[in-house]
Amino acid sequence: MVAIIGVDWEGSMYEVEVAWETGEILASCLFSLFIGSLIVLIATSRLRRRFKTTTAELTALSGGIDSLMEELTLQGGTARRREAPHDGDEIGLITRRIRNLCEQVQSSLRHAQSQAFSMIAALSAEYRSLYYVNLAKDETVCCRADAVKASWKAGETFSYVQALQDHVAHNVAEDYRQGFLAIFDQACAEKEPEGGPVLAYRYQETPEVGGGFELVRIVRIGPGELGVGFPGVDAETRRAMEHSKILRESLLAAAEEANRAKTAFLSNMSHEFRTPLNAIIGIGEIAMDTPGSAEDMRGRLQQMTGAARQLLQLVNDILELSRIESAEFSLRELVYRLSGQAEEKCREKGLEYRLEVSGILKYSVYGDGAKLGQVLANLLENAVKFTPAGGAVRLKVDAEARFRNRPAVRFAVRDTGIGMDKDFLPRVFVPFSQEDCSSTTVQCGSTGLGLAIAKRIVDLMHGSIEVASEKGKGSTFTVIVPLGEEEAPERAGPASAAGGGCEVQFEGRRILLAEDNGINDEIVQLVLEGRGMEVDAAANGRICLDTFKASPEWHYDAILMDMRMPEMDGLETTRAIRALPRADASKTPIVALSASAFSEDEAKSIQAGLDAHLAKSIDPVLLFQTLGNLLSRSSQQEGEADDIANGSASAESARGPA
Repeated sequence: MVAIIGVDWEGSMYEVEVAWETGEILASCLFSLFIGSLIVLIATSRLRRRFKTTTAELTALSGGIDSLMEELTLQGGTARRREAPHDGDEIGLITRRIRNLCEQVQSSLRHAQSQAFSMIAALSAEYRSLYYVNLAKDETVCCRADAVKASWKAGETFSYVQALQDHVAHNVAEDYRQGFLAIFDQACAEKEPEGGPVLAYRYQETPEVGGGFELVRIVRIGPGELGVGFPGVDAETRRAMEHSKILRESLLAAAEEANRAKTAFLSNMSHEFRTPLNAIIGIGEIAMDTPGSAEDMRGRLQQMTGAARQLLQLVNDILELSRIESAEFSLRELVYRLSGQAEEKCREKGLEYRLEVSGILKYSVYGDGAKLGQVLANLLENAVKFTPAGGAVRLKVDAEARFRNRPAVRFAVRDTGIGMDKDFLPRVFVPFSQEDCSSTTVQCGSTGLGLAIAKRIVDLMHGSIEVASEKGKGSTFTVIVPLGEEEAPERAGPASAAGGGCEVQFEGRRILLAEDNGINDEIVQLVLEGRGMEVDAAANGRICLDTFKASPEWHYDAILMDMRMPEMDGLETTRAIRALPRADASKTPIVALSASAFSEDEAKSIQAGLDAHLAKSIDPVLLFQTLGNLLSRSSQQEGEADDIANGSASAESARGPA
């Protein structure tokens, strides 16, 4: 009771405090409400701005979708109405458009896929079978099965490695298996082949599956993926492939035949070279070790010289590339000389020999008598060589034959010897060719070059050579060459040692000899000095040039020039001499002494300014014939120059002083 009274007594004071506290609470609530409103306002403003940005982006996306749908509509051929947006329904509109876009894209993909499949089917129509290969999985899928040789059905899956091995073993001919596997190795390599992603290989099947020709194509689809197709090969392509195979086999057979001929030739050449070389070396050793008279020594030297000439003739036969030269010669003398030699050989071997001449053998005709004699001598020698004792050899000459409306001579050499097989006749004129390597050919020393050289000479003469032969009965070689009866034109050459009707005197003549080989130098000096000539030797072209420069004009009558020398070769030295500013530089005869016997080498010598070209080993008779001809011509030129000079002087004297 007392407490209640106390409260009531101080009530005014509590009212003030309550009012104050109530005001504070109200102010706090108002402030919180203001702050919350402000936060909501700010958040709403940001959301509004973001919504506007999103709406703008959706509107742009909607425009892009509309453009894409228009393109798809044009491609698909179906017109679609563009839907207008409603206020506040942009998101729904965009959702519908995206749904329509997905449907349109799927429709377009189905259409493109259908077109692709149609195109693939059209392009693969030429393929009998198609396969997809996944190398990583060792998996092959049959996309199109072979209707004729159905090993797998379409859609069937099998091992790539095993299928390849089985196909090669049972379907690919043995000669093509390596190439077939190689083309697949290239396709499976990490690096793309140089020819591109498509590889092809033609091959022949085994006889068990028909033995025909087939083609495989391989396409690199992607990493570790291949497309393999077997296109149908038409009859024309099969014929072309079969022809190509026959051609390859023919070329291979020809190459093997040429290789066999070359082997036989080298074997025979080894025998032919060693025989005279053995004689030269053996006789030389005997001559050095055995005392004897000068006559014995002379006989051994003659044997050595004969063996050396045999070896030289063999080399000349191998390198027979000379030009055909025309000159006047006696056909009568040529025929009877070679016929006499053949008759003597037949008598020694026990053969019957007969010469038959039709027409008149003229004393003077125009042609290359030396080459014609070489052909006839070769045919007669072969006839004697390959005819056993008791047989017969015939030489028939028709001196009044005609060939292509021109006067000609026909030779027919017939024997009753061993003959030749008809299969060998097409190759009888091929270099190195021999029918076999029987004891007969080895015994006779055949090299397989004689008939080839004869054929070439006759061809160069614009004639013909033919052969008829039967195994065991003999052979007949017929040669016909045109010959002229015109008088031979004047020409410079080693035919005579005299010119202009005067005999050339060699004694006292001065010769400059350029030769780097000591033995050859000594031989040539001895030959020249034996005729009374004075020789100055130069060890190379440079020394020769310097010696000529240092000599007085017209000191040397001629120069003998080796072609291959150190410092300066023969051609370079000759050009340098011809270019010297002195009167005798262009007039002094220069003769080439060369181991090169080709016509091309002779042509180079003449172009460089040399007057003649002689092949080693040097024949002394031919050497002095050539020197005599050149020295005689040089003497005539000097005489004409002196006459001109004397005539000019006489004219001046006759006129007297002006």
